Amino acid sequence: MRAMGWVVLLLLAAGGARAQSNAEGLALCNEIGSAVRMLVKYTNTECTYGANQDGGLDLILVAVEPVFSVKASRDAWLVVAVGATAQATRSSTAKTGKLIVSDRTMIAQARGFALPTATARAIQTRIKAGELDLAGAVVEIDAAMVAYTPAR
Repeated sequence: MRAMGWVVLLLLAAGGARAQSNAEGLALCNEIGSAVRMLVKYTNTECTYGANQDGGLDLILVAVEPVFSVKASRDAWLVVAVGATAQATRSSTAKTGKLIVSDRTMIAQARGFALPTATARAIQTRIKAGELDLAGAVVEIDAAMVAYTPAR
């Protein structure tokens, strides 16, 4: 992973991932990253993970391009990122807490957004059931996201 300084700070602050979680975190990131890269062609997406205080994993997705600077790009990337995270965490036995999202421009400012992975799964469930369209999903994702700055 290149130029992800605040992600490194996050991992150090969290104490890194537990040894038994490394395989789970790697598997989740491989699945999520592959899905997002396959569906979103205008940017590469990097994934990493860190242990959270509850003994689970927080997942960190970073778009290489500044997707948060263009609303249409941001919305499309977020829907795919949330959907891919929901799918991967639903089929995993790993305990997950937050999905942290950012792009390279925001990382340079030590900024990102976080939402619970349980919320990602709930949004995806409603989309798959036809209860929520993509515009509604963006509204719910926006409502669930909180500003995130790693502890230093």
